[in-house]
Amino acid sequence: MRLVLLCALSLICAPSLIAAETTVTCAELPLCAAAAKGDAASVTEQLGAWSPPEVNALSSDSGTALHAASAGGHAAVVEALLKAETSPKVDAGAKAAGGETALHAAARAGEETAMGALLAGGADANAADEAGETPLHEAAASGDGAAVALLLALDDAKCDPLAKDKAGKTAAEKAAAPAIKTLFADAECVARGFASCAAEKEAGKAKELAAAAAAEEAKNGAACKARGHASCAAEKEALQRAGECKRMGWSELHCACFWGASGAVQALLKGGPAALEQQTPKGSTCLHLAATAGHTNVTAVRAAVAAAVAGGAAAGGAAAGGAAAGGAADLGAAGDTADADGARPPQVLLAAKAQVGALDSAGMTAFDVAARNRCFRRWWWWWWWWWWWW
Repeated sequence: MRLVLLCALSLICAPSLIAAETTVTCAELPLCAAAAKGDAASVTEQLGAWSPPEVNALSSDSGTALHAASAGGHAAVVEALLKAETSPKVDAGAKAAGGETALHAAARAGEETAMGALLAGGADANAADEAGETPLHEAAASGDGAAVALLLALDDAKCDPLAKDKAGKTAAEKAAAPAIKTLFADAECVARGFASCAAEKEAGKAKELAAAAAAEEAKNGAACKARGHASCAAEKEALQRAGECKRMGWSELHCACFWGASGAVQALLKGGPAALEQQTPKGSTCLHLAATAGHTNVTAVRAAVAAAVAGGAAAGGAAAGGAAAGGAADLGAAGDTADADGARPPQVLLAAKAQVGALDSAGMTAFDVAARNRCFRRWWWWWWWWWWWW
């Protein structure tokens, strides 16, 4: 029984022992010898025998029969070996001395037909030998453009053009001929995620431009902040507003009131109270402009008007204030409420003792303007609601 087990073990381990230290040449192995000669008939006959030879037996000079057929470019023999129904089957990834596969041998020899048969039979184009070189490295080093093109035509997952050997070199770097290097250009760019090298170049330019634009924007942003603006966009908007104000003959205070810049209003009022009553060419004061733009807390203005009337203001101002107070009473009856915002230009102006009863060229006080705008907004809302309903 022990003898039987030892015999069986020796048969199982025989191929690996041969792989490790074989001195048998290909010529001494009938299947390998026939494959090396390209004798498809003899190979087919041996594979179909009642007791076929060891199909993956390694020789010391040529590897397996598949290696020998591949190196010789015998595609018909390669196909016959890979399709043979032997047990075990022919191993497309079997490695000979140095760890090279049959595809390495075919690529080095520039045998494209045999390479195609091996790839169709399941050979791994990314298999590396002991030096870390893939079949693509072998094809590139041999200078066979057709073999290189055949491998590069595969998907990146099946043949990686960026794979490096143990020396850190890619297949393109192993190529000596300039024409072979050219074949790798687009393949490497595609492997890096671009449609072509031209697309990668354009993407690089776009990235550089974006980086330059970002740097310029950061530089400009810092300069704009140094000039007292939150951003360059805010500075641009401020300049546009300043231009509009200048065109209409407004002062800086008028402009700040109209645009609701409470901080600017407070700063400008430090120059003295005379600016409070300065009028635009159309007779509007800062308080009129704030009311026109809708920055008005109606309740605050109404209270200020009432206080001015009760305090016995000048005759003209008191009469105008009385008219405004009457408007306030009517508006209050309609259910008006004060805005819930923080300090707005009107509050700042009222705190600075602005004359609430001042009339513009149309004979309206700031409160009259605010009430008119509020009524217009309500009328517009009701009209829109009626139109939508019907």
